[in-house]
Formats: sequence, C-alpha cells, structure tokens
Amino acid sequence: MPIGPPKFEDLLEAAPDAMVGTDASGVAVFANERARAILGRDPVGEPLGELPAGLDVTTHPMGDYELVVLRHADPRALRAVLDNTPAAIFLKDPDGRYLLVNRAFEMLHGRPAVELVGRLDRDVLPPDISERMRVDDLRVMSDRRPIELQEEVRHGDTTRTFLSVKFPLIDDDTGDLYGIGGVATDITHHSRLEARLREAQRLEAVGQLAGGVAHDFNNLLAVIANYAQFVRKELTDGSRPAGDMDQIITASRRASELTRRLLLFSRRQSGTPEVLSLRRVIEGVELLLQRTLGDEIDLTVECDDRLWDVEADRSQLEQVLMSLSLNSREAMPDGGQLIIKAENAVMRDQTSPSSRAVRLTVQDTGRGMAREVTAHAFEPFFTTKAVSGHGVGLGLATVYGIVTNARGRIELASEPGEGTTVTVLLPAVRRASDDEPSSSAPRGSGETVLVVEDADAVRVLTGRLLYAAGYQVVSVESGAVALERLDAADVLVTDVVMPGMSGVELAVAARERRPDLPVVFVSGYTGDTTIAGSDDPATAFLAKPFDGDDLLRAVRSTLDGARTRSA
Repeated sequence: MPIGPPKFEDLLEAAPDAMVGTDASGVAVFANERARAILGRDPVGEPLGELPAGLDVTTHPMGDYELVVLRHADPRALRAVLDNTPAAIFLKDPDGRYLLVNRAFEMLHGRPAVELVGRLDRDVLPPDISERMRVDDLRVMSDRRPIELQEEVRHGDTTRTFLSVKFPLIDDDTGDLYGIGGVATDITHHSRLEARLREAQRLEAVGQLAGGVAHDFNNLLAVIANYAQFVRKELTDGSRPAGDMDQIITASRRASELTRRLLLFSRRQSGTPEVLSLRRVIEGVELLLQRTLGDEIDLTVECDDRLWDVEADRSQLEQVLMSLSLNSREAMPDGGQLIIKAENAVMRDQTSPSSRAVRLTVQDTGRGMAREVTAHAFEPFFTTKAVSGHGVGLGLATVYGIVTNARGRIELASEPGEGTTVTVLLPAVRRASDDEPSSSAPRGSGETVLVVEDADAVRVLTGRLLYAAGYQVVSVESGAVALERLDAADVLVTDVVMPGMSGVELAVAARERRPDLPVVFVSGYTGDTTIAGSDDPATAFLAKPFDGDDLLRAVRSTLDGARTRSA
C-alpha cells in the first residue's frame, strides 16, 4: 500500500464512510468495503471515473494522493449518530493526520471537515495547541493505553473546559498500532458548578471559624464594657479617670460593632426583625463602605431626615447595602460614582393602592448589563464575574430573598455603558423607632433568675447586673446542673453555645417540666437556627455583647410575656 504507514488500510476500513484513495492520475489505489458496496465493484487499479448519482463526494489531499470520501445524500445511521453527539470525536493515523472528525469536532475548532481530514494538527491549529496535542498522541502510542486529560480551550473571549480521552487503535490479531482515537466532552458548566461549590464550602468554613471566634470575643467584650460601666459610675464627671473610662467604653462598643460585622459577612448573624431607621443603618455602614470600595469609587449618601421607620433585620439590611455596593464596585474597575439614596415613597399593589414605604436606591456609573443579563440577575448562582476568586453568584439572589422576606420589592434597571440602578421598596411602619431615646430599664421585684453560662467572667457579670436590679440570682455553669436547680427559678437566662448540653437543649428539657417557664437565650451568634420565635412572648434572644439595660429589658419582657400568656 503506497499511501500510508502499515495497517493504514485497516484504519480506513474501520471508518463509517466509503473511502477511496487515488494517485495523481486519478487511479484508485485503495477502496474500503463500504466504497466497493456503493460503487458495485472494486475500483483499485482503475480510474475512479464517473460516480453513481446521489452521492456527496469530498476529497482530501494527502501528499501525492487524494482521499475521496463518498456519502449517500441521506446520511447513514452511524454518521448521524456521530454528527449528533455533543462530544467531539476524531480518528488519526500514526503520523497525526486526521481521518475522521464529527460535527462537534468541526464546531470546536471552527473548521469544516474538508479543512481537517488528511491534515496534521500543525496545519490547522495554533503552534502551542498543536505541539501539546502531538505530545499527547506520542504518549498514547508509546504507552499503548488510553489517557484522560482535562484542558482549557480558548475561543475568542471565552474559555471552555474539556475532558478528553485519547486511546490507541490496535489490531486485535497482530497487535500492530494503526492509529489514534479521541473523544472530547465539554465540561465547562460542570467545572463552573464545582468551582462555585468549592467557593461556597470555603465561605462556610470561614463562617464557622468567624462564628466561633466571635462567640469567645463577645464574651470578653461583655465583661470589659460592663465592668467599665461599673467603674465609670464611681467616677466624677469631668475628671481625667472618668474621661479615660469613657474612652474604654467607647472602644468596647466599636469592637462590638466590628464583631457584629464579622458575623454579618459570615452570614451567621441571627435574623431578628425590629423597627428601625434605614437612615441610621446606612450611616452605620457608610464608613465601612468607603474603606471597602476604595479611593477610586466616589461614594455619595443622600437620606431624608424625616425618613419613616421599617421593620427588618438590621444585619440583613447591612448585607443588602454591602452586596449591592460591592456589585457596583465590580462594575467600575476603573473607578466611578456610587450613589446611595433613601427617601419616603408610596408602594402600590393590587391589594393596597397606596401604602407608605421607604425607597432605597443604589446607583452606579459602571459598565451596565445587557437586557438578557438583567433578566437573570436575581437567580441563584447566576453571575457575570469570572469563576476564579470573584464570588459564586449568590449576592443578588440573597438580596432578593432578604427584601421579599421583609415584604418588600426590588427592581433592577441597567443598560450597557449606562450604569445600573437597583431600587428597593420596604413597607414603612408607624411605630416609634428603636433609635429614639428609651426609658430606663425595668427593675426586678425579687424574682429568681437561673443564669446558665460556661464562661466564668460572663456568668459573674450577669449575676451582678441582675442582683443590682432587684433580682435573686442562681448561677450555674452547665445545663445538667441547671436542671437540678430548675424548681427555684422564675426565669431562665442561658447561653446558647455550651459544652455538653446546649442552651436550646436545656430550654427544651426545662419546658418539658415547666411549660410556662420564661427563657432568655444569650449568644454571640445563632447560625441558621431561629432561637426565639416572635410569636412567643415568654421567649427572648439577647445578643452578646450586651449591656445591663439590654439584659434587664429581656428578662422583664419574658416575665411579663409569660404572665400574659397564662392569663
């Protein structure tokens, strides 16, 4: 056989198409079985001559010879299978010449089969890719066993990931190698999902670490802040020691705020709706936003001084502001302007033609988004960011969930080159905001408080605050000991995270004995567990670090709530 290496005929014989090899004069030097069947004769040694009607004829130059591929106009079943499979399939001879490619392979390399069959990789592909593929081919032929590769192929501005399997073609009878086969499957979507899952798992691990650190740190802050308050009450206003102590108290409050933000970013802050001023929430995160956005972003905040109150979780609203602002920063890599605005508005819907609301607007001068992108912006895992290191596509989906849970609405408007505006409408409430000055904390009337806390310093501090306010106090370090002292308690104040028996497990066991027992849960974080239901007036949650007034209000509210429920 003059046109190829040994066993080349076997490779052509295995091809699904009819194939005839001709020399420069047009005389057939090879014909596989399918070609003989179509032609009705063996053309070897004769000019190919006129071919039967109804055939698709494709010729591929191979040095001094041509490979003629004959196909019926109605493709054969095998060819249909090859061309309709999503995997890219090819066959090569030992020198690396393509003998067969399917439609997916044509689309992968952006070339029709006529430009691939009979040619080498170096003839049709960039040098770096062709060299790598030839190395892989030689490895397959040398090892005589399949290899599996995961590789990235760049097409224009996009990069796709493929899982490729290359295998040797070996004659079963003689053991001779007569070619190389390959199948490449596009796993781009799968790889992106894996990357997002790894990122989500990494964030979850960071969140767990942050929650654990914050729990211990909040215990320390509670002790520092409250003992500083004790000392401050003994000092004369205007004295230098009083001023120094005020600085300690102020610093402990700032540390508490930093810890709360750590919990916010780790998403371990409990969701507790409260009546609050959105203006105060924005002012609280403004400095953090300025530092996070960087000097390239010009941040402007505009808030109505007479803004109505809303009912929502403070940390979740901060998360909304942070997520929207960071999205805007991503859209302005070279800098730009970010405007955050809060104003009173009207929310209209089918059930209420006119309802008071607060409108939050986050507007940037970034690159904007196309209409087909904005249509999916709030979907989980949808992201316009690169996969590696720039998020998992949960930001806007999380924002959407927070807003809808607060009975609000969110809208997004964007055009390429025109920036993006996100508008959030939250229902306004008529109750007084918690930001307004409050009356002094209520005192006790001799009731017995069972305090359960594994941290010695916090347990002593809690007992001192309660005793000074007129309560009798029984302090224990574990849930097991608390159950032994339960009969003497009028109210249970328990830490949530404790070794052995958690505060939640303790409360469940305690209420099996005394269903009407008031319970105050105390913790630096709650994870994903809802500790205190808003429909239970005899249960409250107190976040660490707390001050004395916070503790006294929580205890009194549960005592009063238990009396109201039993009345």
